[in-house]
Amino acid sequence: MYDSIRWVTQSDTLLEVTSQQKDTLYWYHNGKLIRANKQNQLSHPDTGWYHACTGVKQRMGQVGCIQCVEGYYVSPRMASMHKFGQATLRIFPNPARDVLYIEAPETTQWTITNLQGTTLATGVGNLVNVSELSTGTYILNVLDKQKRVFVKL
Repeated sequence: MYDSIRWVTQSDTLLEVTSQQKDTLYWYHNGKLIRANKQNQLSHPDTGWYHACTGVKQRMGQVGCIQCVEGYYVSPRMASMHKFGQATLRIFPNPARDVLYIEAPETTQWTITNLQGTTLATGVGNLVNVSELSTGTYILNVLDKQKRVFVKL
């Protein structure tokens, strides 16, 4: 009887499986073998499809898994999370093409500057129109009554 394998944790920062036999695990990323050892965790995975197997067999020149977990897709990291007083400030998507959203406990004041410190846009609210900005790196300064956060865009 083959080992049973299942996901324990699936997130964009940690993939973890468990298997009853503690055999070698074969980790695949986008169909390509990336690791074969007994480690059951994969930290900070890149964007793409992952699956893990507990055995590999060769048949008619093809290599395949004996027991596998269902594939899991790791999404691109598109949001910035920052401590904002007692709450968390979430800014997404980052990078943005048209609109940048600021998820905060209250309405915020914001300023966008270039890397030289020149102010390019200011406003109040949770939506930031960035469609007029050229592709590049900018600094978003978010301010509420007591805290200020700087985020690289």
